[in-house]
Amino acid sequence: MTSSRPYLIAASALLLSACGGGGGGSSPTPPVSQEITAANMETTAAVVVNTVDAGASLADLSDSFVTGSPALARVRVAERVIGLAPKVAAQVYDASQPCTGGGSVAVSLNDSDNNLALTAGDSARLSFANCTEDGVSFNGIYDLSITAASGDFLAGTGAMGMSLGIHNLVGVYGTERVSMNGNATLSLIQSSTTYATATMTMSNMLVATSGGTAGDASVSIPSATIAAVRNGASASLTFSEQLGIQHSAYSGSVSVVSEQAVYYTSRSDLYPSAGRIRTSTGKSTLWLTYLGGDAAQLDLDANGDGGVDTTKQVKLSELDKL
Repeated sequence: MTSSRPYLIAASALLLSACGGGGGGSSPTPPVSQEITAANMETTAAVVVNTVDAGASLADLSDSFVTGSPALARVRVAERVIGLAPKVAAQVYDASQPCTGGGSVAVSLNDSDNNLALTAGDSARLSFANCTEDGVSFNGIYDLSITAASGDFLAGTGAMGMSLGIHNLVGVYGTERVSMNGNATLSLIQSSTTYATATMTMSNMLVATSGGTAGDASVSIPSATIAAVRNGASASLTFSEQLGIQHSAYSGSVSVVSEQAVYYTSRSDLYPSAGRIRTSTGKSTLWLTYLGGDAAQLDLDANGDGGVDTTKQVKLSELDKL
């Protein structure tokens, strides 16, 4: 799968999920709930589409283990970091590596059992200094720790668990800026050379954007779980998230759940070919149904009576711009 543009939240999520760790974030106060209406449902849907974009990057991560050829530059950063393992035994290892577009990433690796391999108990801190990959420049710190590891991904099967902490990680693409703070865990399981799963759980995450065409916004994530399955060329996503959105067009706390798995038929798809997502707050519920290609349908129950009050066909490429 490829994205229609370098979506920074997805890029940041992939950077973090590719390496894992444990750390701290704040617990932002959720905004006062605002009902979804015909006037703001497209802005709300845009947040949902961005959530799916981030999940697609998680699927790309599992794809990197299945195919051995990562789809996104963020995975290449992680591979470069993993490739820094010392050739001689050293429990603590510090190094700095250049990024392909300029800047660097400094790595402090603690090989807890001194076995020159990524195993449970190992930890690291990665510090990004204007590290640029695919036109996206990163600054900030995240800490990682490996909680479980078995098998051999290169041989075709393996499993790994990680926890991570994000500290003022900032991504900049053109005039758009995205910052992230919070905690997450990641589980990766490769069952064969064609099948892999990746599950990310986030807590107390705060994402803020500025400089984009739609104005400044912030999204707090008290809790979220995103699961991706890669099966050959296809991929599917399921998720359940609690989001606090603060934007000039919409502010409120919403629940986002995949009623039907979001499905991609091939790695080259810009958008899902199928899937249905329910977004709820207060009395109102918004459903987004992927119709294939650039098309989707929005159905709104604004008053909670179980009926659909407003239906609209939209282009996903237009929602990307909101």
